[in-house]
Order: sequence, then structure tokens, then C-alpha cells
Amino acid sequence: MDTILSVHELHYRYPGPGSGLSDVSCGIPAGRRTVFLGANGAGKSTLLHALSGVLRPQRGEVRYQGQPLDYSREGMKALRSRIGLVMQQPDVQLFCPQVFQDVAYGPTNLGLSPREVRERVEDALEAVGVAGCSQNPVHCLSYGEKQRVAIAGVLAMQPAVMLLDEPTAELDSAGIDALLVELEKLRRNGATLVMATHDIDLAWRWGDHFLVMEEGRVKWEGEHGQLARDTSLFEHLNLRMPTVGPIYLSLVRQGMISSRHVLPRDAGELVELLETK
Repeated sequence: MDTILSVHELHYRYPGPGSGLSDVSCGIPAGRRTVFLGANGAGKSTLLHALSGVLRPQRGEVRYQGQPLDYSREGMKALRSRIGLVMQQPDVQLFCPQVFQDVAYGPTNLGLSPREVRERVEDALEAVGVAGCSQNPVHCLSYGEKQRVAIAGVLAMQPAVMLLDEPTAELDSAGIDALLVELEKLRRNGATLVMATHDIDLAWRWGDHFLVMEEGRVKWEGEHGQLARDTSLFEHLNLRMPTVGPIYLSLVRQGMISSRHVLPRDAGELVELLETK
């Protein structure tokens, strides 16, 4: 399994008491969907910021395609064209006065033609459900709309790696579904996706590779299949099972589903197991 991003003995602590990272080593597999799981303060956001180059570690190393990050002005400019970060707070990410201008900023700096920029912006805004806001002033948007525009700005860049920090926090179910569809399009075109979330149901439905974080450390790293086959790991890792879990286990105990099956991703997969029993 190829690794596109990796960190090696990464250490970063914020001034005073609080969260950070303590000698973290882990890898992000290329072309897959990686999830950072953990409570608030576990270090998920800090690790995303380190992977994107926004935060420079105090000790340790971040590598992209096997090479240490270049923190020079030119090095960071090149990295921005390959790695996109959707921050948890959209106000930090939006800086142009108008929605269209903000989403167009990145693609324009890639040197694309005005037509290509316009198409990317329109597609990205449509994907997150705010196409009608393209001419609106950014400061007049609601918090949820700002978050969607921030996501659109990164989608429009079509990055090789997309890092998302709690991207669904202010989206309704339709918005979440639309976002996942667009992310899947990027993945099918070869992009690597990384999402930090504390929503276990979303993570379980979406992720391939999991990093469970606690107090600035990676407590466990592994594949979706490992958790699906060994549900005792949820308790061991102090993780709540996804909603579908207890229902699935109850059906297995009652003999309604064979124990040879693994924990399904969602209710739809559970229904399929019951119908094919």
C-alpha cells in the first residue's frame, strides 16, 4: 500500500496546558479515504494542519511522496496546489468579498483559463448546494453557508490530497450526501481524502483507513475491515459503536444473520444481509 503523506515522531505543543501532538508517527495511504477519530482535543486538527504545512512541527518530520516538506515560500506555494485543507472554522479560510471570487481564487492562481475557472467554481458551488449564492457578499452568509463555500473553494482546486476538518458539522443530511458524492468523484480520479470527525456513523459509512487519536497520540491505526471483523476493538479503543452495530450484533445472536458476515457500514447494507440470508 503506497503512502502519499506520512509523519515521523511529530511533536507540537501549544503554549500552556492543552492539546497538541506527542511523537506521532503514521501514514496516509494514497487514493483512499482516511478518517481521524477522537474526542475534542485529541489532536485531530493539529495533525491535519501539520500535514498541510499550515503548522510547522517543533520536532519530527512530515513527508509528501517520500520527501520532507519544504517550508519556504515557493515550497508552500507548490504544496498548496497539491494538498487542500478545509478548516473547521470557515471564517479563517474565506477572505474575498464575494463568494465567486473566493472560490475562484485558488483555481485562478493555478493559471487556468477564465472558462476553466468559471466551470470549476460553478461545479463546486453546485456540489455543496450554494450555487445561488455565487454573487453574494461573504460577510452576509450564514455560518453553514460559509462552511459550504470554504469546502467549495478546496473542491475547485481538485487537489491530489484533500484534508477536511469536521466538514459536515453544519450540513444537513442532503448536504452531507452531496458532499460525499463529490468527494467520491475526486477519489475515483485518484485523489487521497482525509477527514477528521467525531461522528462515528459518518466515519464508519465512509472511511477505509482509521487513525484513532487520544491526548495528542495515535492510539490505533488500521483498516475498516479490521474493525468490521473484530467488534471488540471498539470497546478496547473506547469508541462508541456505529448505530448499526448493536442491531447487527443482536441479529447475529438471534441467528437471523450469519456470524461469518462482518459489521455492515450502514442500515442499507444491514438490510441487504437480511434479504440475502
